[in-house]
Amino acid sequence: LVNGAGMTFWPRLAGETGASPAELTRANFVAREIFGSLQLREEIAALDNQVPAERQTRMRIEMRTLVERASRWLVTNRRPPLDSSATVAFFRGPVQRVMAELPSIMSGRELDDYRAREKRMTDAGVPADLASRVAVLASAYALLGIVETADRLGLDPIDVARVHFALGERLGLPALVERIFALPRDDRWQTMARAAVRDDLYGVHQQLTAQVLESTDAADSAPARVAAWEDADEDLVARSASTLEEICREESAELARLSVGLRVVRGLLS
Repeated sequence: LVNGAGMTFWPRLAGETGASPAELTRANFVAREIFGSLQLREEIAALDNQVPAERQTRMRIEMRTLVERASRWLVTNRRPPLDSSATVAFFRGPVQRVMAELPSIMSGRELDDYRAREKRMTDAGVPADLASRVAVLASAYALLGIVETADRLGLDPIDVARVHFALGERLGLPALVERIFALPRDDRWQTMARAAVRDDLYGVHQQLTAQVLESTDAADSAPARVAAWEDADEDLVARSASTLEEICREESAELARLSVGLRVVRGLLS
């Protein structure tokens, strides 16, 4: 666990979530299984002396960061004790399937960021397939909520993912997430506040995605469904998107401004 998650994994997440070391350990190993961490780490290790060590380290950190966020999500959204086998069985297949399709699902800013991450790796000599699978990790955290929504509504997770990312692009949520990630983490409370705002935003995004799915025609494309949802309350959506753009225009990250952004997004819920 220490080798894979880091020596501060327990104290940091215990302080943020109140979960016990046993619960956090279980959640970490479940998250690794869901996202295929071990296989990816072995492929990265096989690049020793073929790509710069700094690039290998960054690739490992991408997966470790995703597993840590997923661990936090699991201890927050599942009652203990976590049923390891059932949780892996529920999430792993759909998550892996959607992850493979993410490059064709993402658009706009999210897609540009993915391509930039992928290029940095291929330029360093990382094989294209591996570079693509590592480059999607930054966006893969949302798949837990996407799979949960798909199961609840009886839909294909890929269809849910298309609406999720199209909606996020329309509202400018990737830029808001980027500002949240830039918030300071100089002490425990700043770290907890940053995590709370981020997780609340992902939760509201998940709810808005379900709202679009339930109120629009399943035969339409994801952008068309988002447009139809917007047409039902055009002034509010346009005003909210404009406010979020203004909030994200500043390069500096402030908790007060981002809390307002979260409230704006929450205000779109019916």
